[in-house]
Amino acid sequence: RITALHDDSLRGQSRVRMARFNHNLLSKLNKELFRDFLMIQRLYITNNAIAHIEDKTFQQMTALVLLDLSSNKVTYISVRTFHELQKLEELNLSDNRIKHVEPSSFNSL
Repeated sequence: RITALHDDSLRGQSRVRMARFNHNLLSKLNKELFRDFLMIQRLYITNNAIAHIEDKTFQQMTALVLLDLSSNKVTYISVRTFHELQKLEELNLSDNRIKHVEPSSFNSL
């Protein structure tokens, strides 16, 4: 099982259109991690232990239509968590521990 993805782990993966990181032990998503995922359309990061998502982590993913973060430990959604995801059609945050969502967090979708 993957416990961490370093900022350069996915470097140069600009043509990837779908990725799955399900059933691992990831606890954090850094904003630099997906910086080269320019053409990604579907991203699944389910059944992990993600408690923290840095602001603008998904900002470069302008083609993203599906983001599945279900079954994690996310507690907080910032106004910049899903910033710039204008093509996003499906967002799954079910089975998390969300306690606070900043006002306007989903306005840019």
